[in-house]
Amino acid sequence: MSDYRPSQRRLTEDLLGDDVLLSTAELADLFRVDTKTATRWCKSGRIPDTPEGKPGVLRAGGHYRIRKSIARGLLNGEIELREVSGGVNEGEDS
Repeated sequence: MSDYRPSQRRLTEDLLGDDVLLSTAELADLFRVDTKTATRWCKSGRIPDTPEGKPGVLRAGGHYRIRKSIARGLLNGEIELREVSGGVNEGEDS
């Protein structure tokens, strides 16, 4: 069977550059956290918007998608996760 997804991803990256969208699993892999943690970041609003005002997190088909430019900024320390009070699962032991 052909290796369709990786070549599709490369094509998408070539066309969209930093506007490529990452899944919560891909975000979790980048930050070495559990996928549930990445999902909580999205759900609670901790992922910031782009400097241009575009939303940092999108929902597609019921799944969260995170802009690659935001993930890169978080990794490089150029952007910080938002602090939220009363967030998802607050007070719950993990």
